[in-house]
Amino acid sequence: MDINIFLGHLNKVRKSKSGWMACCPNHDDNSPSLSIKQGVDCILIHCFAGCDSGEVMGSIGLSLADLYQKQNGAKTGVMQWDKTILKSVVFHESIYIAMCENLAGSSRELTPMEMSRLTLAKRRLPKAMEVLNDC
Repeated sequence: MDINIFLGHLNKVRKSKSGWMACCPNHDDNSPSLSIKQGVDCILIHCFAGCDSGEVMGSIGLSLADLYQKQNGAKTGVMQWDKTILKSVVFHESIYIAMCENLAGSSRELTPMEMSRLTLAKRRLPKAMEVLNDC
């Protein structure tokens, strides 16, 4: 997809040092938290509030595959996951979950931001493990 077409799906788009910022369409966002960058053959997105990229794309009626440019009528960049990256995701998310569970067992309560990040880790971990098992 052309970056300009993609940006047209978003609100409050502004230029940044490395690309663009816009309001994330997946959550109630009044201040831009979605980072958008032009990659070599795809558009890179990241929501600083922690929204899943697939959910961000789904909220504007698109899929992750739409972030890739077409060549000769075919989609390029069908995700080829690097096992090292997947193992790292599994490791880091597992550690975060364990740390939060340890904190939950103590007298200190998790902050709202820690709870939000824990929810994200619990959502990412099974997905990463599933993809890793399929590799």
